[in-house]
Amino acid sequence: MFVVIFTLNIYSTIEQILSYNKDNEVFQEYWIEHQKFNQLKPNDLQSVIFNMAILPPANLGMMFPEIKQFVGVSAIDQNSIKYLFKKINFGIFIGIIFSLLALILSFHTIAGEREEGMLKLVDSYPVKRAKIITGKWLGIVTTIGLLYSACYVVTVLLIVVYANIQIESVDVISLFLIYFIGIVYISGIVLLGIYISIKVRHSYLSLLISLLVWALVVLVFPSIPDYAGRLIKVPSSLQMFYSEIGDGAKKSVKIKEIKEKYKKNGIAEDSKEAQMEIEKAIIQISRQNSIKQKFEDGALKRLGLSMGLSFLSPYASYTLAANEVAATGVSVNILLMKQREGYRKRLRDYLKQIKERSRNDPQYKPDYSDIPKFVFKNPPVLVRLAAAGVPFMLLLIFNISFFIMSLRSFRKYDVR
Repeated sequence: MFVVIFTLNIYSTIEQILSYNKDNEVFQEYWIEHQKFNQLKPNDLQSVIFNMAILPPANLGMMFPEIKQFVGVSAIDQNSIKYLFKKINFGIFIGIIFSLLALILSFHTIAGEREEGMLKLVDSYPVKRAKIITGKWLGIVTTIGLLYSACYVVTVLLIVVYANIQIESVDVISLFLIYFIGIVYISGIVLLGIYISIKVRHSYLSLLISLLVWALVVLVFPSIPDYAGRLIKVPSSLQMFYSEIGDGAKKSVKIKEIKEKYKKNGIAEDSKEAQMEIEKAIIQISRQNSIKQKFEDGALKRLGLSMGLSFLSPYASYTLAANEVAATGVSVNILLMKQREGYRKRLRDYLKQIKERSRNDPQYKPDYSDIPKFVFKNPPVLVRLAAAGVPFMLLLIFNISFFIMSLRSFRKYDVR
């Protein structure tokens, strides 16, 4: 069984590396296309602003699923059937396969040994029951940990050798942290299996209940947040689209009114006073967009509810913590939004200067050599740790709780 799991891990890693390299090529092609500024006029360049600030593929995105963004490639450009069948990455492999392995190795520890008479024999020796539980827990964790370590080392080596990435110091630290998070997750599932084995007198019932709990923890609970989040009503993207069109029309009318007002008063419509009033009017119209505000508020509430409910599952906590440390989680996309807004402001200011200079000097031909370029700054280790703090602490609490519950239950356990 260990050989099968090890082989599957190698296969899934190679598949993820090939997929990552392809995504990286698509990103580079997309980025090159948006660097052809010399062929664009200032007005045309403004329409490119939104699509330029995108998130590049994360270095550790092969190990954990990314919240991927549109990079200008439709499903028709590639094999569209791949979207029907999700690929297994290292995070899913550890979260699902290794958790099942942990329960399979732990369901027999107490109930099975009681039926075989081994537990009665062990209990006849002057050994504290706390040491028995601790020994079984550490033994199973060590056994699975050896396989986990082998899979982890091979995965990292394959990524370093075959993936088109440059490993940074922050990635090296993140890899050690991800390894530790995986050990804590496996340990928690082992303790859960031991607790079930203590509470159930027969090994066959222990196995059935362990499989049921595994299905709930790994398959059912992680899907609840998505459905619960939908209970919070959020305007659709289509409503947002039409709302922005309406805002654009309002802004055009308002700009026209302001320019006519200044023109009647004998003041140039492109004067500093007129431009300041136009900017204030645009900001006011944007603030009055209730649909946009409802969309942003609803999206934050939905995200908060979904993440809160997802903590019910140690698998979800492991996934959230590992993704945050790998810089493929929710916090990275929030960071992208903040960096994107700053970049768009710099780009708008740059384009405004180009327009003013072109208007004042008809002979001026911009070459856009100094145009601001968006470069995403990956979060440092401390920021990643802060984002992963809550789910990781819940994993620790899960371990401590089931360890204490197992000790208390086993002290009163009848070994006959």
